[in-house]
This record gives sequence, C-alpha cells and structure tokens, in this order.
Amino acid sequence: MEDLENKIMRSVYFHDNNGIALEASYWTLPIEELGFKPDDETLFADPEPVVAINELANGYLTDLPEITFASFN
Repeated sequence: MEDLENKIMRSVYFHDNNGIALEASYWTLPIEELGFKPDDETLFADPEPVVAINELANGYLTDLPEITFASFN
C-alpha cells in the first residue's frame, strides 16, 4: 500500500507539557481536489469501509447520531 500521508496530508506528532499526545496536520492538496469521491481508490482504499461511507456513496445516511454539547452554566 502506498504511503497516503505524503499525498493527502502531512502531520507532526508531539507531546504537550502535560504529556498528552497531540497531532498537528495540514492538507497537501487543494480543497477542490478532495471532496467525497468514493470511487477514488487512493482516498477510499478500504475494502470494508464503515457503513456511513457506503451510505454516503449511495446518496443518503440512514442514521445520524444525536449530538449533545456540554453545558458550562
């Protein structure tokens, strides 16, 4: 398998002062070249993707998770 890290994005991995592992990354392609293209074997090479990828490829999502934000009051 090709190293997609160099084609799609670049990342730097490091630890903060508290020892928490962090990643800083950026896209190496213009945003116009990315997008959702499930037929692109470079970006979607997984032979058994998560269900949502197949649903999006067919133009719909059957289940959306409920999002709950923390309250800071």
